[in-house]
Amino acid sequence: MDIYIHQHGKIGDVILCNGLVRYLLKKKFRNNKIYIFCRSRHLKAIKFMYRDQKRIKLIPFNENPKLKDEKLLAKYEVNKTENIIQKIKLKKKINFIRIGFENYHKTKELNPDKDFPWPCDIVFYKQFNVPFKYRFLNSYWKRDRKNERKLFRKLVGNYQPYAFIHDDKDRNLIIDEKNINPDLKIIRNDNKELIFNFSLILERAKEIHIMESSFRQIIEVLNTDNIKLYLYKSRGGEHSVELFNRKKKKWIGTSKKWNIVKKNIDLNKKKKNFIDHIIFLVSRLNQKIIYRLNL
Repeated sequence: MDIYIHQHGKIGDVILCNGLVRYLLKKKFRNNKIYIFCRSRHLKAIKFMYRDQKRIKLIPFNENPKLKDEKLLAKYEVNKTENIIQKIKLKKKINFIRIGFENYHKTKELNPDKDFPWPCDIVFYKQFNVPFKYRFLNSYWKRDRKNERKLFRKLVGNYQPYAFIHDDKDRNLIIDEKNINPDLKIIRNDNKELIFNFSLILERAKEIHIMESSFRQIIEVLNTDNIKLYLYKSRGGEHSVELFNRKKKKWIGTSKKWNIVKKNIDLNKKKKNFIDHIIFLVSRLNQKIIYRLNL
């Protein structure tokens, strides 16, 4: 029986579940093919990540690249998945699994310690009663050393001590540089590049400054023993859930010891005037139109 998996579509969530999917493939579905739904915009990266495993197949959503609204994207993906699954069920028996979604808060509520909620990292693994250590032990991608070096030469050039920053100017998520050693050259992420090819740049940095993102998920399994790690946790929502349990005095949901910064991401929350409000409403309407046309 083939296995079909629908998981949260952001690339960080997909990387986070790398160890989970590989655990299920090895321990639970040893003779099955696993089909994973994914956003077309992340297809190249996910295909790269699982290219060593022939039993993993990808089903892209073919979503409109102009559809940016996360809630509408998730709604589109759920509807698209349901339609595809119903058609497949007419032809054969399958095992359909959803990681998160309606299971997310049900699983999160199982945590008896309400003062320190589980981050999403743990919730996804708890849903399947998979020990969280496999997040790190099973997480794997075959590294492309040649392209890692090529990207290093492009962004870093001749080696000099540097700090790596991952923020997102397009969404006004900009890391304040005041916590960065002024003697270090600053290297920023480039969204046009395959995220996994940043591995060498990350492992050779003196400091890493990132928001909660896909970059944290790959850093979790890289060699960063001699690097100062800074994680900026001021985005709100699930992104702000604590990774250090003060009661138990230990890190949860991470393999690293981070310097947590709860401020210093410029969210550009200036007061919106009438024109800004109109632009926002037009943008929302445009996103809804794109969503409807893509159904």
